[in-house]
Amino acid sequence: MKERCENGKNIGYKVCAHTLELALEYGYEILEVFEVWHWSKWTDSDPDWKLKYEASGWPDTCQTPAQRDHFLTDFKANHGIELDPAALDMPNKGKRFLAKACLVNLWGRCGLKADRSSVAFANTVQAVEQVWNDPTLQITYDKIFEAGDSPIWLFTYRKKQDWIHSAPYGSLPIACLTTSYGRIRLTKWLLEIGYDRVLYSDSDSCVWIARDDDPKHMEFLRRNAGENLGQLKNETLVASRYSNFYRMLMAVLTASTWPLQGNALWTSS
Repeated sequence: MKERCENGKNIGYKVCAHTLELALEYGYEILEVFEVWHWSKWTDSDPDWKLKYEASGWPDTCQTPAQRDHFLTDFKANHGIELDPAALDMPNKGKRFLAKACLVNLWGRCGLKADRSSVAFANTVQAVEQVWNDPTLQITYDKIFEAGDSPIWLFTYRKKQDWIHSAPYGSLPIACLTTSYGRIRLTKWLLEIGYDRVLYSDSDSCVWIARDDDPKHMEFLRRNAGENLGQLKNETLVASRYSNFYRMLMAVLTASTWPLQGNALWTSS
């Protein structure tokens, strides 16, 4: 770091090794190591990922038999997954939605917080007493709604600290690795693009102002754009169709000083 941090606090938390390496590059120092987790075996593929890609159909860049053969070979080399050409010939939005839901929701359960708030409704005195008298619960909000002769109680609550248990399907390593790899990749992209060009970014997408005759921009896309996991994919047209936000954003981009030629919105595959 160019300047010393003045917040007066030491940061202590669980961190992945590759995140720590990046922090050291930016001048952070390790004061103390308490525990190290190491494992030598892991898997790097998911059946829902195969289903999502097959249900999506062929990428726009695969128009000829040669391009499709190259895509299948490249996908297997990068992910160890052999896609079915017949399934790619018949894209299915329903299957794709289901596969994506499994990838996002089921995979996300590995990092689900154990102390999340919950909501309960009660329409009898016995049910209300059951909630209020539960020694494991901390009531954070309650309200009565009039519904004819039978009022309804709404409660929000969470488990008290002594009663919080980790979810049986949780996995701290999976949650940490999944989020940290994505953040590191996005951070490096933002640094290379330049923050003065970036209009929006989140965990898996980035919107920036670019021009096709910029050699640095074209070289950046040559190295980072593609159809594989962790690569950038142009989704300007898709985003502008489905989101008022992106439609507004495209209007802002069009009116900007940088000519927009279809390379503004890229998201990780």
